[in-house]
Amino acid sequence: MAVSRAPRTAIIDIGSNSVRLVVYQGPARLPAILFNEKVMAGLGRGLAATGAIDPGSLGKAQVALARFASLAREMGVTSLRTVATAAVRDAAN
Repeated sequence: MAVSRAPRTAIIDIGSNSVRLVVYQGPARLPAILFNEKVMAGLGRGLAATGAIDPGSLGKAQVALARFASLAREMGVTSLRTVATAAVRDAAN
C-alpha cells in the first residue's frame, strides 16, 4: 500500500465545554479524518458568574493542548489552526 504524501492539517477547537483535535489529510474538498480526540474541560463552567475560567478547568485544557501539540508533531502535521469560543477569548484570565 502506498504512503500518502499529501500534507496533514490539524484543527484545535477550544469550546466552552470541550477541547478537540482533528487531523485531516487529502484534498481540501474531501479530506480524510485521520484522528479525532475530544477532552471535556468545562472551560465555561462558572464563567458568567466570575468572568474567569475555573483553575481546574484551565488545567485540564492546558494538559489537553500539550498532548494535542505532541500528537500533531508525531503525526507530521504541517498546518495547525486553533479556534476558541468567545467565552474563552473574553475571560479575564
